[in-house]
Amino acid sequence: MTKAPDQGWRRARLAALAEHEDFRGRAALGRAIGYKDGAYVRQMIDGERAISEKTVTAIETMRGGKFRGWFDKPEREDDGIRFSVIDATSDGPPAPPPPDFADRRHATDSDWALLEDLRWLPADEIEALRARARKQREITLAQIERLKAEGKIPK
Repeated sequence: MTKAPDQGWRRARLAALAEHEDFRGRAALGRAIGYKDGAYVRQMIDGERAISEKTVTAIETMRGGKFRGWFDKPEREDDGIRFSVIDATSDGPPAPPPPDFADRRHATDSDWALLEDLRWLPADEIEALRARARKQREITLAQIERLKAEGKIPK
């Protein structure tokens, strides 16, 4: 597979689109894009094939542009480092999704599973996870600063 820097994001967004109410499955999405069935869509979601600009354009322009911007990454104001759906610097325990929350467009499958698991964790276990995340964040930021100082990554 081609190693484009945004393939992980594209796979997550394509998987979410396949579950969108307009398609409700890979086969319907594949037919909407112009394929015989959902096999090629499955291969793209599973990372066996790259999701090209041509595919992104086809999806974003189909149905009168209804899905324009579907593959755009959200703007971030933080340092750009994302460890998990649990933000280690926020106050209080992470809020699980409400029981009727059905819009998964902004969560990968693994993040969604984590949110579902967090719903049942006691507060002390959540705090322990937050402490570990804060410590890992500190370690990672220190490693980034060291690599910048050594000139191995741009400042």
